[in-house]
Amino acid sequence: MSAISDIPDSVARTRAGYAAFAAGDLDAVRSLFAPDITWTVPGRSSLAGTYRGQDAVIGYFLALFERSGGTSAVELQECGEIAPGLVAAVARMTADMPAGRVDQQMVTLYREDAQGRTVEATTFALDPQAMDEAIGPVAIALPDARPATEPITT
Repeated sequence: MSAISDIPDSVARTRAGYAAFAAGDLDAVRSLFAPDITWTVPGRSSLAGTYRGQDAVIGYFLALFERSGGTSAVELQECGEIAPGLVAAVARMTADMPAGRVDQQMVTLYREDAQGRTVEATTFALDPQAMDEAIGPVAIALPDARPATEPITT
């Protein structure tokens, strides 16, 4: 079989990418991405932000999997090309996160380059506040105000 990135149709490529993700084939998923891909996850959770480059995007996927204790799963429900080089995908994400269970629909918009590689993706949760709460807040480290010479006591 040829690489997923060799599939000429955007929708078929997207479907194959979701199937590869579900099977844990992150190398096949990576082949769909331009080297300078950006993947944006809106929100205020500790995983929200913009991931730049293939390694960072795959790292985000691995962080979801790790944080959920291996329970994170994404099931494609439907996708379609809404304009040349722009694909919208509706999927259901489930995961047992540290602060709660995730079970909601997500919409991801994929923008492709002339070679059919994803250069930009943005994922939107149906209930972003619930998603943020389940994933957990950003940890804030406050500076220690004690002088360095003062011993730490409990």
